[in-house]
Amino acid sequence: MYKVYYLVSYSTSRYYIGITRNKLRTRFMQHTSASDRGVKSPLYDCMRKYKDFLIVLRDEYPTHKECCEREIELIAGARELKHSILNLADGGEGGFYVHDIANWKKQLRAKRQGRKPALGMKHTEENKEYFSEVAREYWKTQPTYVAEEILKHSFSAAKEMYGISKTHYYRLKRQSSNE
Repeated sequence: MYKVYYLVSYSTSRYYIGITRNKLRTRFMQHTSASDRGVKSPLYDCMRKYKDFLIVLRDEYPTHKECCEREIELIAGARELKHSILNLADGGEGGFYVHDIANWKKQLRAKRQGRKPALGMKHTEENKEYFSEVAREYWKTQPTYVAEEILKHSFSAAKEMYGISKTHYYRLKRQSSNE
């Protein structure tokens, strides 16, 4: 069964209308997770601010098409009545629809202006030495193997016994033939 649900903040008059085939608890957890990850949208911004949302079943339908049609009706009705809903899309298949692609791209470009994380950054020699030391210490604690022991076996057997990748196996084979 497909479900139309409301995600309601009980301290404000704001709500979201959605559809799902999942259990309502699962769908609520998906919304909560997106909010916790910092996804930007009116719904998730509101969820982070008020933290008092609950999910309420509105209707159930046997087909996806009927469910989508009902969601579209409910969202249109809520907008017509000037309710404070948190939906970005008109409903139906869900998701965020961009109608004016050129303007949307222009807005994205403007938002990204001046944001170039880590571009041109360099590690100091002290940091590089520290990273090397940490890596060496880490690999000292890891189990190692003798290449000759691995190469005594076929790749399939070596993979089963040592968990070695095909690339690594053939690299070892090439190195041993070059020596």
